[in-house]
Amino acid sequence: MIEAQPQALSVPADPEQGSALRQGLLLFLISMLAFMTLQILPGTVTNEDGSTRFGLRSRSFPLGDSPYHVRMAYLYRTGAIAEAGQNFHWMSDSIWSDAFANKEFLFHLYLVPFTLGADDISDTTALIWGGKVASAVLMSLLMVTVFAALRCFGVRHAWAYVPLVIALGGWVFCSRAEELRAWPMGVICSLTGWVMMARNRRIELALVAAIFTLAYSAVHFLVILWAVRTVLMLVWGPEKGATRRSEFKANLWLLAAILGGILLGALLHPNRDGFMRMWAVTYLLVPAGILKGAARETAFDLFAALGISPGYSTEEASRMLLGMEFLPLAGTDLLVAGAAPILAPMLLTLLSLRLRHRPGREAVLAGGAAVLVLFMFLNSLRFAEILGPFMALAVGLWLDSLFKSRRWHSIQRKRPQLPGLLKKAAAALAFLAATGVLCGLIAIKDPNLPVPWRDAALFMRDSAGDSRPKVFHAQWDVFPALFFYAPNCDYLVGMDPNYMLAHDVEKSRLIWDVYYGKVEESTLSRIQQLFKPDWLYVDANVTPVFGRYCEEQVQKGTLERIYKDAYYGHIAVYRVVKRGG
Repeated sequence: MIEAQPQALSVPADPEQGSALRQGLLLFLISMLAFMTLQILPGTVTNEDGSTRFGLRSRSFPLGDSPYHVRMAYLYRTGAIAEAGQNFHWMSDSIWSDAFANKEFLFHLYLVPFTLGADDISDTTALIWGGKVASAVLMSLLMVTVFAALRCFGVRHAWAYVPLVIALGGWVFCSRAEELRAWPMGVICSLTGWVMMARNRRIELALVAAIFTLAYSAVHFLVILWAVRTVLMLVWGPEKGATRRSEFKANLWLLAAILGGILLGALLHPNRDGFMRMWAVTYLLVPAGILKGAARETAFDLFAALGISPGYSTEEASRMLLGMEFLPLAGTDLLVAGAAPILAPMLLTLLSLRLRHRPGREAVLAGGAAVLVLFMFLNSLRFAEILGPFMALAVGLWLDSLFKSRRWHSIQRKRPQLPGLLKKAAAALAFLAATGVLCGLIAIKDPNLPVPWRDAALFMRDSAGDSRPKVFHAQWDVFPALFFYAPNCDYLVGMDPNYMLAHDVEKSRLIWDVYYGKVEESTLSRIQQLFKPDWLYVDANVTPVFGRYCEEQVQKGTLERIYKDAYYGHIAVYRVVKRGG
């Protein structure tokens, strides 16, 4: 007996096919307008004399990793990254010190053309505006990808569902969209991978996985999506002409394609060994560090047994300020940001029950993925970046399945005008909701002012020249801006404190001793012995005990204060006085 083979997703003939390119282009332009507006934050600007005018309230990046990414692109353009090789000396005391592995390699290459306006390392204005345009372009491509995915599933009027990305992603999605980060590339690859799975395109899926691996290291999300599809396909039942067994075998081939693509991406990475270590630190050690009690100990015992975390200290990990962006929604934030995505699947289910509509299988599969992402979002704000696009995909597939059902056609025959009016009203509501979310966020958002440590970084850049001094800093999260404004200096660690802990436990312990005010007379000697810095960057508001300690060392002649911010008086830079002068 010959077993029936599963059929790949087939898309019915679409009368809108000829206008798809025009719709996609128009959608891209509208999205560019929306996301560039988010980048510039138009509104009331206060002049130095106290008068006000309408202008741009955002002339800098929001607080976060954006400066790091655009500076990386500039350094790729100028060849500085290639010259540094495996030694990423800008983070001189991290896992990148001797095994640099860029976890957003393709993303930084994408950004390179947007840095062409910068003449030299000091042209930060050109880099900021290049980064803003790059962010808007990438977000617009994400919106077009949602549109294309809906069309691949045969959804009619796919453009009408795209505003749901913002309406259901909410203010958290828009806030993260303002930053220049690699996650939109990951979401684009996730949506494309979902379509390739539905169409049973193994080679294309492997290529998507390889691109995902090189662009954004969270490629394991493709495996999670595959698991969702596979389980729900087994539960829902096979398509006509296929069996559960044949579909499961086909899905195993899809999994092999994903894993093969990930392997290909890792092999193509400039430093594959460092990439695998960095992936383990980022996606295994960091989440495990957020765990509490026995669960964390068990996780790290397992990692140690597998050789993933040799020498990694769970005691030191517990001192870190980890998981701030993994905090769940609660209270008013839950109502404001979570109400729409929570209600959407509930209302769709109730609507189908009321109309006795059995949704199509792809609608159910996408709905399952959307619900999974919803639970991820409720437990971690950062997953809003995935929630909006997958919710829009699920709602589009579900409603399109409803509009093609016999029950809907029956209603249309009885009341010819009603279904059309309902569709138009729903599309208008989605557009107004998205506009309201975007405009509301722009109206209430504070201006993106330069970070307080910008002037200190500019001083270090101008003072360093070609000497490339090493700067001690007890705050790992100041690295993106310091690196952006003063790339001719070397720092300790950035992006994640685990990058230092996984590199050297003693150095990490000293950093957190300073951060928590555990400062002794020998602290400066320990800093000199372990880090051998030339300068110390100190923010006395963050490390008040260490700030007072440094001033005492100035009196003793072991440190020299070479900079104090005129406005932010708590920020200073000290030079370590070497023995003998």
